[in-house]
Amino acid sequence: MTGHAKPRRHQGRPTQDKPSQHAGRRNHHPYRWVVTLVVLGLLAYVLAPQLPTLRRSLAILPQADWLFVAAAIAITGLTYILSAGVYRLLVKHPVSFLVLVQVQVATALVGRIAPIGVGTMGFNAYFLKRNGHTTGESLAVVGANNGLGAIGHVILLGLVLALTPLPFSEDISISASVLYWVLAVSGLIAVTLAASRKLRTVFTRVVGDLLKTLRSYRHRRADVLLALATSLTLSCVYVLCLVACARALGVQPGLGQIFLVYTFSLLTGAATPTPGGLVGVEAGITAGLTSYGIATEQALAIALLFRLVTYWLPLLPGLIAFRHIHHRHL
Repeated sequence: MTGHAKPRRHQGRPTQDKPSQHAGRRNHHPYRWVVTLVVLGLLAYVLAPQLPTLRRSLAILPQADWLFVAAAIAITGLTYILSAGVYRLLVKHPVSFLVLVQVQVATALVGRIAPIGVGTMGFNAYFLKRNGHTTGESLAVVGANNGLGAIGHVILLGLVLALTPLPFSEDISISASVLYWVLAVSGLIAVTLAASRKLRTVFTRVVGDLLKTLRSYRHRRADVLLALATSLTLSCVYVLCLVACARALGVQPGLGQIFLVYTFSLLTGAATPTPGGLVGVEAGITAGLTSYGIATEQALAIALLFRLVTYWLPLLPGLIAFRHIHHRHL
């Protein structure tokens, strides 16, 4: 007896049981927003007391030559490209140059949460670790970057000192409280490592990777030399930015003098435990320019304009870059 075949009730799993391709992404959105809000909250907390400085910086703009201000802004943008170039030459595993540029721009936001240099180094190490590098390799790359930057700056400093006399002879000393903090943190790390076998194992592996990566640079001498040349250029570009800020306010100091002033501001900024060296850098620039005979009011105005261009204005591009990196899970 023939009959009609019964239709199959189910020819596969219901479509509603299949996980959506975008479900995971949607589930991560709240997490990404939480991270962004935490970063912005920390940034607001550390920068809120400095808003009067920002207002003073903005008040200077009407009396500045906008052509030189625009030049200073363009030069500041170039610093992020050069910084990415150094990392591109030093990375252990291939990373897109454009992505590295975005990371350097993002440090304009993240680097403002911690004292000068700390946030920038930490974020770069975190990014490298998420992009094929071990903890030791990422620390070695960041360390090599900062080491080459210091070497390049010292080379330039030696050349400048041979041609430009120092206007001041004050010794730069480290306060006892800073030394106490360094000793206390070092002691805490040593005690923690001694008490935890697991941490000792992790620490040993990280140090091993770090030393291995540093040794590998012996076979990449061309990359290291090119990275050193790029670091030299980066220091010069920052000095040119300060020159542009001075010219914007009608001051025409010598290039060697500006280099020494900038170097002094780096030292005072590093010695000031504020986000991005706030106040310390401004004080160093003002004191340095004043020592070369520039009026205190003009010197302070130049310092505030320089920090407006290199510190405050990059915050918005830094936020955009940080959101993009976080959204793309880079």
